[in-house]
Amino acid sequence: MNATQNGELVEAKTRLTNAQADMKEFQYAVLRKEYVKRDDVSRTWTEQAGRVRSRLLSLPVRLAGMLAGAEYAAPEIEGITQKLVNEALSELAEDYAEQEEK
Repeated sequence: MNATQNGELVEAKTRLTNAQADMKEFQYAVLRKEYVKRDDVSRTWTEQAGRVRSRLLSLPVRLAGMLAGAEYAAPEIEGITQKLVNEALSELAEDYAEQEEK
């Protein structure tokens, strides 16, 4: 084996050792739950987006029921709307906290 081949062999072994070390570090990080599967993230975000969408779409119906036949001033309507938005956000935060516990 000549010097060039010997140098290439050393470089190849070094790359292999580094790759193996990187893989072990990654495996330990997964065990420490520092990484999650892409599918899990995608599913969770899809579920959360669905919850947000559902709650936001329910606001007009809820407001119409509350305000039908009543005369409210702009500040009262704003207060009612803010209350409903805050409720929706609180529900979403609770859902998120429940998901984190799983």
